[in-house]
Amino acid sequence: MRIRMNSFYESRQWLAYLFVAAAVLIAVGSLVFSHHLVRELAKEERNKIEIWASATQLIASGDENADMSLVLQILQSNSTIPVILYDSTTGRLSANNITLPQNGREDFLQKKIEQFSHRHPPIELPELNQFVYYDDSYTLKKLRIYPYVQL
Repeated sequence: MRIRMNSFYESRQWLAYLFVAAAVLIAVGSLVFSHHLVRELAKEERNKIEIWASATQLIASGDENADMSLVLQILQSNSTIPVILYDSTTGRLSANNITLPQNGREDFLQKKIEQFSHRHPPIELPELNQFVYYDDSYTLKKLRIYPYVQL
């Protein structure tokens, strides 16, 4: 009878080990998959910003052959990625998808440019002497931390 009890406890212990191993595999798999999704979304956002920058350059160039309705549609389609357009000739800054303070707008945007440039290299528009600085969308930021919160 004693052998049976020992065997029963050993089998339960193996089940516990199996459960822990499965939980670890699920957690690691979730982290790896989430990391893959974050990289894919980051690439997609970079592509969207490059297209947005090209549309900005096209509209500023005044090309009469360009389909302006398409260009405007591209410019208006960015509703999630924070963007700052900096004109190095005039020093003018314009922002999209960024909540600006009532006072100190220029200083605020300069600080944002510094933050953005640490995360992503700016996109240069050489013909216009402009630079496009951007940050990750709110969705991408949430996706980066979600798997760790989930654990």
